[in-house]
Amino acid sequence: MGDRWATVGPSGRRVRSRMAGWLRAVSVSTAVGLAVAGCTSASSSPASQKAAGPHLDFVQRDGTHFTVAGNVWRFVGYNLPCANPFLMTSDQLGHYLDVVQQDSGANAIRMWFFQTNGGPGNWAPFDRVLAQVKAHGMRIVATLTNEWNGGCDAGAANTQKTLDWYQSGYKSPEVGHALSFRDYAAQVASRYANDPNIAMWQLVNEAQANTADASGSLRCDNAAGATALRAFSDDMAGVIKAVDHNHPVGLGTNGGSPCGVATSAAFQQVHDGALDMCEYHDYGASAAAMPGGPDFLAQRIHDCATLPHGGKPLFVGESGIQGNVQPNGGPPACTPWPSCSPFQVLPDTIDRRAALFAAKMKAALDAGVAGYLIWVKSPYYSTTDDIYAIGDGDPTENAMKSSGFATQ
Repeated sequence: MGDRWATVGPSGRRVRSRMAGWLRAVSVSTAVGLAVAGCTSASSSPASQKAAGPHLDFVQRDGTHFTVAGNVWRFVGYNLPCANPFLMTSDQLGHYLDVVQQDSGANAIRMWFFQTNGGPGNWAPFDRVLAQVKAHGMRIVATLTNEWNGGCDAGAANTQKTLDWYQSGYKSPEVGHALSFRDYAAQVASRYANDPNIAMWQLVNEAQANTADASGSLRCDNAAGATALRAFSDDMAGVIKAVDHNHPVGLGTNGGSPCGVATSAAFQQVHDGALDMCEYHDYGASAAAMPGGPDFLAQRIHDCATLPHGGKPLFVGESGIQGNVQPNGGPPACTPWPSCSPFQVLPDTIDRRAALFAAKMKAALDAGVAGYLIWVKSPYYSTTDDIYAIGDGDPTENAMKSSGFATQ
């Protein structure tokens, strides 16, 4: 989601301080009602008492679909970004998964398995989260690093990855990381190669390959960016598949026209190699069920389905509609929210958002989109600090549950 979440912080002190009461309450009883977005009372027993989850087969790619045991598999759910799942206790996370599973019909959650959150020498956070996901019979879209540095991942603060990182920088440790991304991804993939509760590996959140000039300003050479992203993707998919023969691998791209995948030709160049899927992030077109025009969702679905060497699945990895959305789809997201906007979040706007999401999910499902993940439902986000947050009892939950996306 880029810098839209940076003001909240990944595991920052402001977040932990603000949520201290919630964390204490859930540690006493997972049945306690919660006053912020992300968790409601949905289970009378703590997650630690759940039986082991059902056996799952691995998600595979078959043409433009994902499959499980030979049947088409689709998914719906939320993003639980940054360090959110790793800050929760097992009971707290179990309660969250109870809620999203029961109220939203979620069968998948996108989580950020970044090096700052766990990994070699510190596998416990990842192991604990995966145990909870297994107990619920759900799956994770596991993202391995961030385009945006210094927010929820390491790297130089307030910067983003640039062309040189995708060309060679990923082979050396970044600021704040002990391992290069290449080595880190290989070790994570090797450890969890036999875990079917991981649906897929996603290399980067919102990958794009701008060029930094001498002053640090960014410019886009789209052709150079496409070449770098293709080489990076082919290399990293090979690294992961050498140690993990079970999970599909995606790059992780934004919506619109980020550098390196702007234009259909560049997008297809990047995705026509060793990657198993395409991705789109849907923001800024709230009133459009199927955003059209160059580089928007309708075009990306076509681009991914008509790759020169065969079509691949495309999923919506993030979709956000502002809680104060107006009939025309406005207003645009702004900062500092909420003081920057003349429009309040009201029951009518929340109902409108749910109807817009329902229309988007129907159009996406009808167009063959493989999965749909909404930004954002988390105990660390509410409409007081994130314009896109889905709260408890939000009608969007029912829209997701009735969307037709979730399959086992």
